Amino acid sequence: DGLPNVIVNVLDINYKVNKIRAATFGRGVWESPIIDDGSREPAVLLTANGLMDRIELSWIAPREVEPLHYNIYRDDALYQTSTTNYFTDEVANGLSYSYWVEAVYDDGVSTPTNRVVARTPIDVTFPYREDFEEETHGWLLKKDPSGWQWGTATDFNMTQLGDSKFLAINSEVASQVEKRATDYAILPTMDLTDLAEPIISCKYAFRQFQRIDKLYLVYRTVENPIWTNLIELDATSRTPMWTWRNFTFTIPSDLLIPDIEFAFYYSDMGTLGYGAAIDDFYIGPDVSGIDNTKIEGQVTVYPNPTNGEFNV
Repeated sequence: DGLPNVIVNVLDINYKVNKIRAATFGRGVWESPIIDDGSREPAVLLTANGLMDRIELSWIAPREVEPLHYNIYRDDALYQTSTTNYFTDEVANGLSYSYWVEAVYDDGVSTPTNRVVARTPIDVTFPYREDFEEETHGWLLKKDPSGWQWGTATDFNMTQLGDSKFLAINSEVASQVEKRATDYAILPTMDLTDLAEPIISCKYAFRQFQRIDKLYLVYRTVENPIWTNLIELDATSRTPMWTWRNFTFTIPSDLLIPDIEFAFYYSDMGTLGYGAAIDDFYIGPDVSGIDNTKIEGQVTVYPNPTNGEFNV
């Protein structure tokens, strides 16, 4: 509409009159109609805060036109509606959910907000074990095809990994929705101050494509909230077969502190890769073997070495 070739200082959209306005440097204000593609002004900047027994959501409301209400989606299903730009979801402790919001108008709905994932806290006792058969119990996951999810081998196209439930991320699944796979599977916050020489152990599967995919055990603290690598995990397979492997890591003494979080970080590095899976997680004393010289009388402990559980 005749806008000269000059610097534009401000761009503003007025949804009431359906125009975009450009403020130029020294050449006035210019405006042009917006092409009506059926979209409506969205809510933006959705945030979530996980507290005891609840998750609090808030977002910035549309500026130009007030919507009739908002649709709130939890784990990709329509969950509730709200006439305000905030919502409290009362949930049990130790659970995590993903959320997004859309604004509803009398002539349609907006595009969705950003997606957020939040969890309620859980009290961690040691030894800590998680087999993921019932729920994720405080683990924080992205819960979409580009991130870690909870399910079965069939859900993740990892049929060789058996019938149990576990956490997994799959680059091939992400590519089907035109996304790249990268995410942190974050454990509940823990206080390790009373532990002596604890270990982290689990079984994991990690198919690596041409050594491109990466899988790390990482941590962060209140003082250093940036994720720090502890160890890079080796591939369990570079073939079409998915296989489990046992993993054990001794936690350094300088990390035996309160309010620490561990996570498994996977990335396909922006290319088409394979993926990873985690199951049977454990943090606690190292009970992988028992010294036979300390067993007195006719007592037999089996199996030995153990995986943390044994019979007498």
